[in-house]
Amino acid sequence: MTQAEIARDWSTSRAYVCKCVHKGCPVDLLEARNWRDTYARQRPPTDPKQLQLLHGDQDSAKDNGDAKGGPRTTMRLQKCFNRPLPSPNSLEFLLESGRRAEEGTYILFQQALKERRESKIVAALRNYIAAVDGRLKIEQWYRNEADYRHHLIPMEEVRLLLCRAIKVIVSSLVAFPEKVGPTCNPEAPAHAMAVLRDECTSVIADIKKSWPAEFLDGVVWPALSLTAASNDPLFVSSTGATLR
Repeated sequence: MTQAEIARDWSTSRAYVCKCVHKGCPVDLLEARNWRDTYARQRPPTDPKQLQLLHGDQDSAKDNGDAKGGPRTTMRLQKCFNRPLPSPNSLEFLLESGRRAEEGTYILFQQALKERRESKIVAALRNYIAAVDGRLKIEQWYRNEADYRHHLIPMEEVRLLLCRAIKVIVSSLVAFPEKVGPTCNPEAPAHAMAVLRDECTSVIADIKKSWPAEFLDGVVWPALSLTAASNDPLFVSSTGATLR
């Protein structure tokens, strides 16, 4: 097609068509229509980078070699997707993956603009919008999950807190007979201490039995053995104590 034929098809002047051809309009009639619908009917951009993307820069010959998906686009995509990723088990893994998907689709959208094919531009723009939407959803999920995990107590911290509390209880039970026995029975303090010691030993045995196996090594357990008071008929009948 000649520029005059395109001008008649567009119902415009030949000078205007000539100007559009210098900006990158193809001389094929159908492609010229697509180019006009994509570029000529929209408000002209003022940003130099956008002008270069939409109309091409005659002084940048290196961009011409990239018009059909040349090595520059491939290198940009490789640079985008070859960056080290966080651990797959971390929250940052999904966050970084979403950012890369957005960046990669934007690179392909830029390439589609350079090729000036309307169908490819529309498809690339659709993919980019979907990637942006996906990234925003991932970032929102990331913030919610990070805030939720911020209020959780790590298992190791739970273990330390529980073991610390049990240590206080066990040590108090061990010292309880000697501390309280003489007061309970001033006339026979040794017997009182023996009775209390057996009862405290029984309580400690129950605690150890019900204590989680993975937490056992976090507590220093005293030697558990009943004293002679457990054989005392008065002790057995009054407390109902049994060997555990």
